[in-house]
Amino acid sequence: MKFTSIAEAIKEKDRILVPVVGERLNKEEGSSPDVRYTFYFEKDKDGTWQIVSID
Repeated sequence: MKFTSIAEAIKEKDRILVPVVGERLNKEEGSSPDVRYTFYFEKDKDGTWQIVSID
């Protein structure tokens, strides 16, 4: 995966969502453009932000 852009973070209740766009790199086919993921961050019990999900 090669990230090509990161959108503005969005606050949703106790989470922060960070949308990213990239290209999936693959030896056989080269790359496929515009693959989109959202990284979800939440604070753990110690108050440290952690990635809890990638969708």
